[in-house]
Amino acid sequence: MKKNILLIAILLIAFFTGCKKENSVQTNDQPLTTSTGKVGISLDKANTPDGVVGVMAMLSRQGYQTLSKNLNLVSDSSAELTFDNISVGVWKLKVDAYNAGYTVLYTGQVDVTVAENLITLVNLVLQPATAGTGSIKIVVSWGNVNSGSWIDYGSNPVLKKQETKYDGRGIGYPIVFKDDSLYRMYYLNIQNQPDSNGAMSSIGLATSKDGSSWIHYSTTPVMKPLTNGWNSVIISTGPVIKDGETYKIYYNGYGKNGVVYKIGMATSKDGITWEQRPEPVLQGLPGWENNSIGVWGVVKVNGVYYMYYHSHSIGVATSTDGITWTRYSGNPIITPTQPWEQSGIGMASVMYDNGVFKMVYQNEDYSQSFGYATSKDGLVWAKDVSNPIFSLLKVNKNWAQNAVAYSSIAKVGMQERIYYTGFNQNLTEMSIGFAYKK
Repeated sequence: MKKNILLIAILLIAFFTGCKKENSVQTNDQPLTTSTGKVGISLDKANTPDGVVGVMAMLSRQGYQTLSKNLNLVSDSSAELTFDNISVGVWKLKVDAYNAGYTVLYTGQVDVTVAENLITLVNLVLQPATAGTGSIKIVVSWGNVNSGSWIDYGSNPVLKKQETKYDGRGIGYPIVFKDDSLYRMYYLNIQNQPDSNGAMSSIGLATSKDGSSWIHYSTTPVMKPLTNGWNSVIISTGPVIKDGETYKIYYNGYGKNGVVYKIGMATSKDGITWEQRPEPVLQGLPGWENNSIGVWGVVKVNGVYYMYYHSHSIGVATSTDGITWTRYSGNPIITPTQPWEQSGIGMASVMYDNGVFKMVYQNEDYSQSFGYATSKDGLVWAKDVSNPIFSLLKVNKNWAQNAVAYSSIAKVGMQERIYYTGFNQNLTEMSIGFAYKK
């Protein structure tokens, strides 16, 4: 075998050129609409598992004829096939990978929605159908997303460290949200030296009336690591939401037993005094999570919490109470697919705005850049065609000299903003700035 786990990327693009709508009478076996599109599939032959010689793709939908096409990976000169005149709507995509004897070795299926101007990314994992090991991952997408231009704020940085022992190496990792008429920013403090318990970091708070001019709430943090707890060395900012009258923060940390990040949770009645749960609410598993995960985005939509966590790729878990989490079976939902992402991706900050999930994420090396993605359901995402949308090259007046990182998305009035961390030349001090969508 080439590898125990192998990936095949199939790009499924729906073109809505020349579509038209006509009046029709609906019967039990006739569609209501005659809008059509074209679906093309492209497969990377180089990553095909040993034994797989062909792939069959089938599109089915109640009231419609099932469509199927084969791709022979041995004899076909092209690794592409096309479905023409596909009616707009929800279809079931089933993909089988078979050997020379037409025995199906891998199989999987997923519902996909074909709709005009809808941008969708679908992850489909093919599981082994017979003896043997391995998997095939199929990435399906159509349409384009373009978030527009992002401009660095001219008065950056908007928040710098205070001269306290907590801010020795600066402040960063900003999380911003609106609380009634006031904006709150939770940020990370990093000390020059660990304290007597070995702790190196804490979480501070600043407030603003306009999201641009910020005032530190206090010279002391609002949350510190648990003494001798699972997060006794590092505690780092994560998403904050207000759920009714309760503030909830999901944060990252690790203790004295090694650098293995886990995700914790704390609650507060005022957003200042926090009660931490004694144990993590989610921790990494073997596999793509590599036993160590961090959180950067949590939203609550229609009674369901969505947690976006990372470990070189981005996954999601859901919950009905914000405490007990279930991982999505299609994880990871976003993986490195573009050259600027090859160091890995993470720090997925998410907001829900006018019925759309919007995400900002970063790559993981010290030429950090930020990407943008959108989703209709919080599970299936499409990357911006302009990615990366922001990088060190766009910083105004060189205030962040060496790197930009740890970005979070927020809406201030009608303006989308990315608050981010800027590093000095030697990567020894952090400050906070923002870019806004033009």
